[in-house]
Amino acid sequence: MNMLNSYRKFQTIERIGAIISGIGVFVLMLFIVGDVLLRNVVGISIPGNFEIVQNYLLPVIVFPALAWVSASGVMPNMDLLLPRLSDGARNRTVMVIVGVEIVVIAIVLVATTGFAIWNLAAGSSFLAGISLLPQWPAQLLVPLGFLLLLIELCFVFAVNLQRDRAEFTVDVAEGAVEGEPSGL
Repeated sequence: MNMLNSYRKFQTIERIGAIISGIGVFVLMLFIVGDVLLRNVVGISIPGNFEIVQNYLLPVIVFPALAWVSASGVMPNMDLLLPRLSDGARNRTVMVIVGVEIVVIAIVLVATTGFAIWNLAAGSSFLAGISLLPQWPAQLLVPLGFLLLLIELCFVFAVNLQRDRAEFTVDVAEGAVEGEPSGL
């Protein structure tokens, strides 16, 4: 039960990430509406709008919510294969898939961390209109998102070791329910 208490605390961090991503979507919506209004009413556009969206808003929308999306049971979805397998084969298949996910995400985490550190050290920037804006703040969200996803997958793997039926998610209420989003 200590692991499930730790997972409950981790879910708070996941929810914060999902809220940050939701705020990013709202800001993106306002940014696009503002740009369209300016373009159609005044005849000018926000300088560097594409670059600002690409380098700031999209990383804010995607990466903080990765672990929350994984915890919701959306990915991976194996509805056609898993019901046809015996319980033992199903459990082994789920454990192998989660194990492969852990290895792949760990490799991606190392690569994105190195890239983010390089961007931070180099002080990389991008041209938005006539201004140079720093690129590294959003680049730090990428390894953070993958770290949270890796932690989520490690919780899933550890809980599956204690279950009779392996799942792709952790549900702290029951211990194991697949496909039910934890919600905000």
